[in-house]
This record gives sequence, structure tokens and C-alpha cells, in this order.
Amino acid sequence: MKHFFYSLWFHSLLLFTSSNVYAGIQAVYYVSPLGNDNNPGTLILPFASLVKARNVVRTINKSMKGDIIINLKGGTYEFANTFILTSEDSGNNGYNIIYQAYNCEIPILSGGNQINGWTIHDATKNIYQAKVDTALNSRQLYVNGQRVIRARSIDATGWLEIGDGYTCPEEVASWENITNVEVVSHKEWKCHRGSIASINGTHVVMDQPYWKSLHYQYDAPPVWIENAYELLDSEGEWYLDRSAGMLYYKPRTGENMDNAKVILPRLETLISGSNISNVQFKGITFSYATWLFPNSKNGFSCTQADWSDNKQIEGNIFFDHCEKLRLEDNTFTHLGVTGLQIFTGCKNNMIYNNCFEDISGSAISIGNLKYSNPTEKDLVKDNTVENNIIKNIAVEYEGCVGILVGYSEHTVITHNELRNLPYTAISVGWGWSNKTITGKNNEVSYNLIDSIMIKLKDGGGIYTLSSQPGAHVHDNYINHQFNTSGSLYPDEGSSNMNWNHNVVSNTKRWLHLWNPHMLNDTIENNFYDTKSQVIKGTNCIVQNNVFVSDNKWPTEAITIMKNAGRIDIPVKDVSLSNKKIALNVGRKTQILYILSPCNSTNKQVSWKSDNNRLATVTSEGLVTAKAKGKVNISLLTNDGLHKAICKVTIK
Repeated sequence: MKHFFYSLWFHSLLLFTSSNVYAGIQAVYYVSPLGNDNNPGTLILPFASLVKARNVVRTINKSMKGDIIINLKGGTYEFANTFILTSEDSGNNGYNIIYQAYNCEIPILSGGNQINGWTIHDATKNIYQAKVDTALNSRQLYVNGQRVIRARSIDATGWLEIGDGYTCPEEVASWENITNVEVVSHKEWKCHRGSIASINGTHVVMDQPYWKSLHYQYDAPPVWIENAYELLDSEGEWYLDRSAGMLYYKPRTGENMDNAKVILPRLETLISGSNISNVQFKGITFSYATWLFPNSKNGFSCTQADWSDNKQIEGNIFFDHCEKLRLEDNTFTHLGVTGLQIFTGCKNNMIYNNCFEDISGSAISIGNLKYSNPTEKDLVKDNTVENNIIKNIAVEYEGCVGILVGYSEHTVITHNELRNLPYTAISVGWGWSNKTITGKNNEVSYNLIDSIMIKLKDGGGIYTLSSQPGAHVHDNYINHQFNTSGSLYPDEGSSNMNWNHNVVSNTKRWLHLWNPHMLNDTIENNFYDTKSQVIKGTNCIVQNNVFVSDNKWPTEAITIMKNAGRIDIPVKDVSLSNKKIALNVGRKTQILYILSPCNSTNKQVSWKSDNNRLATVTSEGLVTAKAKGKVNISLLTNDGLHKAICKVTIK
């Protein structure tokens, strides 16, 4: 009885107050999309916005005696503006301000607008239209949670590069909004995007300074043409006519525009934090942001990775001069440029167990690429990227990378999983110099990298630049690299580094140490199954590396493979929203479930009906009643250790 009454008292306290002191907690607030900013911020009467919660926290965080927690209920928070954090919003006295998902619910911080009011525009082509504000602009669109394709050609047949642009097919001259049309080109490691300035017959003139900038090194062979209504000819394509305030979309098979959820990203920055410390984000989904700079006459002329037009591209979630931040168990998805940017002067920050997926640019960017010799204030140091999953990123700016680290001291990239990337997975260093510069003591270890360099060339699984004394690349497993250069790629100036106990398989070249400007590197005790290598460094030690044939990997290599990638956080329990339900024949119901802990890494489950004649269940837990009777619907976790059953009575 003692424990029961304590529990009852404790939960009652949470319901009706928002500033409780218990177990190192100074105050707890609640926010919900269904709340009201005139509420006191309790579980029963939550705030509606993060801005309100932030402003209330500012009144109590100057002399903290415990953590301050802002619990975000599930649902979508549509941001009107960037959520800004400043030095006023820091934790103090060693305590943290924590923005976190409440009870495993899924709060979505969105910078997009939902587009409704769809009507048929062209019945023959099945093209729909919706009226939008002419001020609304975006480079992405999402339908029912999936990115759809901005209207484009299959290839660039009929387009040929000439002095100030291209020759093109005759019909292009009749296209409307010609200055919004974008030509996409690929060359080696570069993916460019730029707009047409004018057209005369079959002669296209490209925007300046974009055209001059992209020719810094190479030509610009086109691969496809994008963003013209006249190219809207395939299912899942869209086009925004800003001048007319009209959005067009050609639905995919099975999509009903009467109930489709269509999101057009509007904000370019969801979160901006500057000069903050001791702030945490846990269990939050950051979604629906765009990036409009490529629409300018500068376009997107890629020099390398996140460097374009003599500037570093931006992040949709951005922090600079921040310390002791922790981003944990979050999802970064449906974003229009770099997902997360840890910029100038950031120190002692942890990026742990997050998911990065469907991002236009790089997943994570650490450091300022301009600051090769920063002051202590601007130095980027002691940041950790651990246990994250990064997949299907750089979907628009294909020369971007999974994890980019510029000038940095002691950045640790460990136990991450990176899959399905058009270019390089992990890139550390900047500057193309073998002189001792800021980069030192960086570590890349125990990462699993699979299926990379799918689109572009001259990159690798792990790629480095410039002298990095004390840097250590070890115990990584790189599998399936589709294009050159090397899976282990110490590029220009990469010096004073150790590369050891890595495994490379199914690649064109395992090592690319390609010129004498790489000094004093030690590359030893690695395993690989291709004999292709380039070794031209100066005073480099390359020894005891093992070639493996016929998939006969030695025990040491197998151990490296096994230990690479994310460390599993196992499921400990599963519970259902309903243990018993009643359904009439022909009706459907969704069974919801919660896995604990919320940050379990393997969240896959399977559903099963013990009598499909009476009821069926989909892989998402949707139950359909077929005939009268009683049936058990069971859920099993992927590890097979935890099971929950819902008893269904069908009438």
C-alpha cells in the first residue's frame, strides 16, 4: 500500500503542477499541439508552443537546483518561425534544460505548410492543382510522408554544353517560367544545380555567377533538366508555379487527393541555437524544412561536399558557439539541406542514437570550413557522433556526405551505421595541406559503412584531408563501394595519421594514397578483398595488410565486422494500447503499441492473427474483422523475446 499511495501522489503532482522538485528535477512543463499558451503548462493543461515553454523557463533558469524538463506530447508542431535559443536559454549550475518526447510519443517539429483544396487540373494526364500563396516557396514536397520528385526529365538528351550555357531541343523555347528551370550536372565528385537566365531558339544562357563558379575546375555535362511544368509527366512529380500561386501534382497509384497529406516545407531553419550550453533534445522528430539559396543566380555550384560558391551550406538545425548539448534518440528527416550543423566554436557536444534519413544534403556537419586557424573561442573541439543511423541522404545535393568534419580537434565518430549514399560516407579534415593545422586527435572507429559512392566518383568510405596529428581510423567495416577512388582515402595533404584494423570488402580499390603530399601516415593490419591499391605517400608505413580471397575472412576480420556499427539498445518490454477489443464484421481498428525503452535500436515488430478466417492484421497492426468469433492478435519484437496479445471478439 505504501508504494501504491506514493505512486498515486507522485502522478497527481505531475498532473496539477509544473514546477516539481524531485530526483534532481527542478521543474517539469508540458506542451501539446492541442494545448493553449494561456495554460499553466501541466499535463492536464499544457502549453501549445515551444516558444511559450522556452519563455517560461527563462524566468527560472538563472540559479538552477535541478534539471528543467519540457515534455512534448505527440503530434505536429507547425512552426511559424525558427525556434531560436540564445544564452538566456542555457542550463546552469551543471543542470540541463531538456526538451523531450513525453512517454514515447512522437512530437514532430515542422517547418512546412499542409496544402489542401486539391482539384483536378488536367483529367487526361491526371494532374491536380491547389492554390497557394505566391509568397510560398520551396524546393521540396512530401505526400503522405514521402518525398516526391520535382518535375524533371529522364535525362539530358538533346542538351550540349557550349560557351555560356547549352544548346537544347527546340521545344524548350516554348516552356513557361523558363528562368525557373534548373539544369543538373554531374562531374566526378561534383553535383551542380543552376537556373536558366534566358533562351534564344535552341541556345540556353545560364545564370551568372553560377556558370562561372562551377567551371572553376571542370565542365558541366548535364544529366537531367528540372522544375518545368512541361516536364510534369510521371506519377509522383510536382511543380510550383509561384507567379500564379498554383501547386501541381500528379498522384501515384493509389493516392487520393481528397485525403492525401501534402506538406510543402517553408522554413529554412527549424532550430537555431547560439551561445547556449547544457541543453538537450530527446526523442523529437525534426521535419519539413527547405533551403532556397540554390534558387538564386548563384545556384548550387559544388566545390566539394558542403562547400559551394565560396561558402559553406547551411543546416536546417543549426548550433554555433554551443557547449554540452546532447541530441539523443531524435529523427532528422524530410529536410532540405544539411540536417544538423554543429558550427563555429562548438565544444563537448554529443550526437547519440539519432536517425538521419531523407535529407537533401549532408546528415551531420561539424566545424566551420573557413576557420583553419581559429581562436580558442571559435575552436571546434571534443564533439562526439555515436550510435547514429544515417541512410538515404544527399538526395538532392548528391555531392554531400554522411558525416562532414572540417577543422576540428578531437572529434570522435564511432559506432555509426551509414547506408545508401551517392557519395562519401565520412569526411574528416579540410584545407588540402600537409602543414600542421587545427585538425588533430580525431577518431573514426567501429563504423559500419555499406553501399556508398552510388552516383559520384573520387570519394570513399572514409575520406580525409590535410595534416591531422594523432588522428586514428580503426575498426571500421566498409562494404559495397560502387565507384572510385578508395574505400580508405587519405586525400591531399592527409598526414600524420594512423589507419589500422579496418575491413574493406566488395569495392573497386581498398586504399588510395595517391600522391607524395601525404606524409608520415601509418596504414597497417587492415583486411581487404581487392588487390587494387595506390601507394605514393612520402615516409608512410604501409605494412601487414591482409588480402583475403574467396570470402575466407580470418577471425580477426570477422570480429571487426561484427563489432562495427551501432551498439544495440535492446527492447525490454512491449505493451499494447488495448488488450481486449470488440469489432463488428467488416470493421477495422488500429492496435497501437509502445516499446520500452523508447530509444531501443531495433524497433521492428511482426504481427500475427491466430485465425485469418476470422481476422487479419497488417504489418502496421491494422486489424480487419472477417467473421464472427474470437481471435488473438499477437505482436512479437524482432529479437523474438517479447510478445503482447490483444484478444479480439468479432460480432
